[in-house]
Amino acid sequence: MTVVAVDDEEISLMCLEAVLDSMDDVDKVLTFSNAEDTIDYFKTGKADAAFLDIQLYLSGGTLNGLMLAAKIKELCPDCHVVFVTSCPEYAVDAFKLHVSGYIVKPVTREAARKELDYIIMEKRAASNARGFIEEKEEEPKVRVQCFGNFEVFWKNKPVVFQLSKAKELFAYLVHRKGASVSMAELAAVLFEDKEDGLSVQSQIRNLVASMRKTFSSLGCPDLFNKSRGYISIKTDLINCDYYSFMNGDSDAINEYSGEYMAQYSWAEFTVGYLEGVVNREI
Repeated sequence: MTVVAVDDEEISLMCLEAVLDSMDDVDKVLTFSNAEDTIDYFKTGKADAAFLDIQLYLSGGTLNGLMLAAKIKELCPDCHVVFVTSCPEYAVDAFKLHVSGYIVKPVTREAARKELDYIIMEKRAASNARGFIEEKEEEPKVRVQCFGNFEVFWKNKPVVFQLSKAKELFAYLVHRKGASVSMAELAAVLFEDKEDGLSVQSQIRNLVASMRKTFSSLGCPDLFNKSRGYISIKTDLINCDYYSFMNGDSDAINEYSGEYMAQYSWAEFTVGYLEGVVNREI
């Protein structure tokens, strides 16, 4: 921990520094004898805790320790403030600033230890809370609609593909549920009326590039696994009604109305299977 100690009485400051420096979990103690230098430090520096004498003054007596504490919290919100003073009457005003602690001089090691333990506990609790929030906040996923016409959404907005065949390519990868698909298979599906050759393979490569560029331009996560001659979709990065249906989700089953990727002829064979599942559920 980095700790700041502030007191305009030299002996009190030396004693406070010695007490704080004796703590195993304190790596650095920075001492200041006035508010101005303390503020200058916090304009660019940080600290885990600040032990402040309340009776501090700037030139002309315009700033006391309470005001300094407020300024530190403004410049370094994560810094925990502990007041060190011989004037207990300031306690009420001190706690209005939501400071971490209050020690009456002379500072003992036991009193300082108690305040540091509390600060460490507070920091650990805050860290755990942030971790919990980060776990709860999942990355947004691409939403894919397979029932009815095939559509793709990112952050609730339709994804616009530059090439219609690139959209169909993506639809087929979704349809294959993460299985690796060869370039030859894609050629047979997307260009069934053409003989597989160099020209068709070149078109497939262009479609793959166009599809990936579409998602990259949206700032989407990388949705694809690609190896030499094969490509597949990362199913865990998309929300898909078809996948939910296959996992037995009742809402997805109820959403199915007899159409699956209706604009693509190669998808027709799946409709019979889906109808069978619905009939079994009924």
